[in-house]
Amino acid sequence: MMKNKFLRLFVRNLILEKIVQEDGKWCVKSEDGLKNLGCFETKEKAVKRLKQVEYFKTHEHLEKELLLRKNIREAVREFVKKQLNEEEMQNPGENTGINSLKTIAKQIIPIIGDNFKSLTSNDEQRQSFKNHLLHAFLNMFDRIDDQQLFEQKLPDDFVEVEEQPKKQNPDEDSPGEQEDDFNLEGEDRTGANYAFKAFKGVQKQIESAYGILENQEDREVFKRGFFSNLKAYFERWEGELAGSLKEPDVPTL
Repeated sequence: MMKNKFLRLFVRNLILEKIVQEDGKWCVKSEDGLKNLGCFETKEKAVKRLKQVEYFKTHEHLEKELLLRKNIREAVREFVKKQLNEEEMQNPGENTGINSLKTIAKQIIPIIGDNFKSLTSNDEQRQSFKNHLLHAFLNMFDRIDDQQLFEQKLPDDFVEVEEQPKKQNPDEDSPGEQEDDFNLEGEDRTGANYAFKAFKGVQKQIESAYGILENQEDREVFKRGFFSNLKAYFERWEGELAGSLKEPDVPTL
């Protein structure tokens, strides 16, 4: 009932056409009289034509109205979601691992996102980026966990002898972190290079925030939160790129 009433009021406000008689015919014209939408031998045919015009105009306006409302709802939903995420990242959680993750989130997410969103040539580059980065993070966490496990197994009376440090190029990374090794077989090299760049940009922050945790449960919560958030951001960035990517302009030779 309310829907039909709204529709009638909407249609009434949209009608900007009228029927006039000219040269013995009935013509449907715009309100200003400048546009002729058809002339007919009888008034009944002119009324039928007017109804057709009103029908198509009504549906066109309704579609625009519905699309506008949909866009507004999505914008509001995204704004609220963003506000909740920021509030969640600012407020302490119930687990120390999550709190440690929150302290670095605002530093590392933009670095990863900027590198990921630079890969716009094809999907293979971004997939390679994700695969390499996840692979590197998994190895990083395993390496830190192994180091902690090794230290826990040392006897109480263990005496550490300081070894003579080996000469090393100051620009050289530690074993396993060379850029040449940062390459999964069959994956896009450009995506791998950007992943390496992103990894080196956030590695120290993550290692520091994770390494400070001695409790195993805190570490597990940290890792679960880290990978679940990273997955969610990858999906968000893919959505943003899907809405902005277009065919490149190729100059005519």
